[in-house]
Amino acid sequence: MQLHRLEIEGFGPFRERQSIDFDAFADDGIFLIAGRTGAGKSSILDAVCFGLYGGVPRYEKGGEKRLRSDHCEPDDITEVVVEFSTVAGRYRVTRSPEYQRPAKRGGGLTKQAAAVSLEELTDAGWVGIAARAVDVANELNEILQLTQEQFLQVILLAQNRFADFLLADSRERQALLRRLFGTERFADYQARFDERRREAENALGGSRATVDARLDEAERIVGDAELWGDDADALPDTTDARIERLRRAIARADYRVEQLGTERAAAEKALASADAALTALTEQRRAQSDRDRARSALAALEAQTDEIADATTRRDRARAADALRTLITASARASAARTAAAQAEESAVTAAAGLIHADAPRPGTEPDRTRAAAYRELTTERTRECGAWDQAAELEAGAARRAAELKAAQVAVSTASDALSALDAERATLPAQIAELTAERDLARRDGDRLDNVTQSVALAEKQHAGALDAERLSSAVAAAASAESDASDAHTRAQAELALLRRRRLDGYAGELATALVEGEPCAVCGSTAHPAPAAHADPVSADDIEAAEIARDAAAAVERAASRTLAERTAELAAAVERSGGLSVADASGQLTQAIAAREAAEAAVSRARQLSVRVEELQRGLADLEQRRAAASDALAGSRTELSLIEQRITDADAAIARARGEHDTVAARLAEAREQIALATAAAEAIETHADAAGRERGASAELHEALDASVFDAVTEAEHAMLSAAELAALDERITAYAVDVKKERALLLDLEMRMLPEEPIDLAPAEQAAQHARDAWQGAVDADSHARSVQKGLTATVDSAARAHEASAEQAAEFEVLRGLADALAGRSGNTHKMNLETFVLAAELEEIVSAANLRLHDMSDGRYQLRHSDALAARGAASGLGIVVFDAFTGQTRPAKSLSGGETFLSSLALALGLAEVVTARAGGIRLDTLFIDEGFGSLDADTLETAMRTLDELRQGGRTVGVISHVEAMQEQIPAQLSVRTVPDGHSVIDAPRRAG
Repeated sequence: MQLHRLEIEGFGPFRERQSIDFDAFADDGIFLIAGRTGAGKSSILDAVCFGLYGGVPRYEKGGEKRLRSDHCEPDDITEVVVEFSTVAGRYRVTRSPEYQRPAKRGGGLTKQAAAVSLEELTDAGWVGIAARAVDVANELNEILQLTQEQFLQVILLAQNRFADFLLADSRERQALLRRLFGTERFADYQARFDERRREAENALGGSRATVDARLDEAERIVGDAELWGDDADALPDTTDARIERLRRAIARADYRVEQLGTERAAAEKALASADAALTALTEQRRAQSDRDRARSALAALEAQTDEIADATTRRDRARAADALRTLITASARASAARTAAAQAEESAVTAAAGLIHADAPRPGTEPDRTRAAAYRELTTERTRECGAWDQAAELEAGAARRAAELKAAQVAVSTASDALSALDAERATLPAQIAELTAERDLARRDGDRLDNVTQSVALAEKQHAGALDAERLSSAVAAAASAESDASDAHTRAQAELALLRRRRLDGYAGELATALVEGEPCAVCGSTAHPAPAAHADPVSADDIEAAEIARDAAAAVERAASRTLAERTAELAAAVERSGGLSVADASGQLTQAIAAREAAEAAVSRARQLSVRVEELQRGLADLEQRRAAASDALAGSRTELSLIEQRITDADAAIARARGEHDTVAARLAEAREQIALATAAAEAIETHADAAGRERGASAELHEALDASVFDAVTEAEHAMLSAAELAALDERITAYAVDVKKERALLLDLEMRMLPEEPIDLAPAEQAAQHARDAWQGAVDADSHARSVQKGLTATVDSAARAHEASAEQAAEFEVLRGLADALAGRSGNTHKMNLETFVLAAELEEIVSAANLRLHDMSDGRYQLRHSDALAARGAASGLGIVVFDAFTGQTRPAKSLSGGETFLSSLALALGLAEVVTARAGGIRLDTLFIDEGFGSLDADTLETAMRTLDELRQGGRTVGVISHVEAMQEQIPAQLSVRTVPDGHSVIDAPRRAG
């Protein structure tokens, strides 16, 4: 992974947007983030962590997320943009935290929700990948392949975290390693095995408790049933012995069941004999009671003989009268119907008087069907006449409608005539309007034809105006570049003079320099003497390093001079090009010409727009003229049609008036004549129907009377009134018949029952049942006792057998559970570091210890060089104090003493070097575990101020080695020695109003 760019706004101490281009340090390989304490150097790393993972650990530990800058105004935004690349591609993350902002409506503040987006750089530019927090997190997990904890351990080596890992105790080191390597699954394995062990132990205990409970229950049953034998105490008190004792009790229970079964069978036989004797006596006693009751019932029935004879006579006469009931009713109804029909005939004929020539009927006479035929003939004639008059009545009723149609047709003719006149007037004015608008359009087109020319004039004026502005601006830039080139030339001259002076002083002081290198007893490099009585003095020494530094300064000044010369040449060329573009015009003149050209272009554009509008209007009028001709033709056709329709309506009105006059006759209206005819039809029809109904009723009366007298002559009755007196209702007749039948059935039943009982020769005195009932009860009690004893013995035998068998099966199963439990307990104890594990090292600690060994091995590769071979870190699995888990200890081997000692015994500088080596080793191992990802960017935020000069030099040499392979290393420090040794620097400073800014990358020196 490699960082390319970071943008920060409204975050931490940075209020205004700050931008860092990490690619600018790629050639150096190492750069310094410098600044005063509290300026915000570490906040740069916080911004990187927040942009990628949405969190800053040093803020989150305190429970308050202080991400938004306290210097922000309410309307300022808070945003971090991180641009980075991996082997998968180049990506950009933009993230904002949740913060308060002014509400858009209603005043006050409202919550600005957190936001994040992820983009990828493609050939088409930046393309969005995800915009939800959860989606971005998932995508970044796949891209980075590092958790936040791993990122902070391998890329952002944050302040105060170096020594934590080295000096931590086993518990703290285990927590950190667990987060880095994700070994929680091994703790889960251990927890699951412990849970299985506890479940197996509980299940085994439950099984054994079940066995004991069932054996206790079986022993209670044996004790309650008194089934213990004399040898009950001879066996030991083990589970198998208890089962054996209970098996013997079951055998005794089986014998008891067999014995009591025999006693129960004998009691059942005695009870059956006693019950049979009691049943026979009871049956005889019941027969005596039935005999006495039958004698009494038969005597009571014989006392009702005369009453039943009278009832039989009434029933027979009622049946004979009931046979005449229908004929008597029919004769009465026919007589009443003839009387009603005669009255109806008289009323109908009276109402129709005068319609035909005939005399009115006399009361009591037979109806005359001839008159009915005359009324029918009158009805037919009037009905035929009404059919001809109905059409005239409809025409008469539609007179008002025809008048309205006539008026509407007259109005339609007038309207069509007016419309045709209006269209003629409109057609006379349109040609003049079209000619006027066409002339105006042509004039606007001529003005608009200048648009291309004036547009080119505007482009030229804009180019000259821009050139004039650039020329004015570049004049100042050329002057500044010339001044800078002069200053750079002077600086180069001074640097060259300083180098020449140092070289002369160097030549002058060679003798003194050689004298400083003389060692007593060793030969002189010039004369070979081992004695040095008067070495030359070195009053003004100049070393080779001084010469080299001066040469570097001279080369740097020359490079600056060359750069200034190039800048001056570039600015001068740009000024000449700008003057050429301006056409030699000043800014004021170019601005005036541009204003005039724009005004001319706007006028031409307006003319083009006006011509377009007029063309549309002319086309509309021409289309209107053609449409007008079509509408005039349609209006002319409509007028002709309206006149034709008026003539037709007038003719229909004349024909209708003639038909109505013929149908009305002497009446006021056709409707009145129709009403009179329909009334006559109704009266004649009613009279004919009344006469015919009367004739039919008279015939039915005569037939019913003849049929009744014929039936009466054949019956037992002499007159109709006698038959009516003998009649009974259906309910009375049914009740009477039911009583007679029931009497006969009861007499027959009682006689048959009494005959059967008398044949059995029963004693007259009642039989005594008490002795037989007592004997049967004694037998039943004996039988019930035998049944209860047998049932109880069988229940005891069955329950005891089931309980003992269940306990035996459970005992066999618990033996298998015990074996499985021992296996599980051994595995669980091994994984948890119990039992024979003297180091108390569980599975997770064992895995982490292996990782720690690799980390220590990787760290020693650098610590050996850092400490000149003196120190070596070693993984320790010594037993921890107070029962803590072992296997994660780190000690330091000192080659000077040949002994190991705790890491806390190291000095400050030694602790720093050891911590740095361990941190770098940890980063390498974590990187390898994350899939061997490439780390092209590394940040180290640690206080180098506690180091002496030699240790700092060693640390710098180590950091310099980290650049190998194209890696870029960022170091955060305010130590001046670091600023002198690292030329590529990024400066963070605080401005007077309190917020911080990041200066552009620079090189020290």
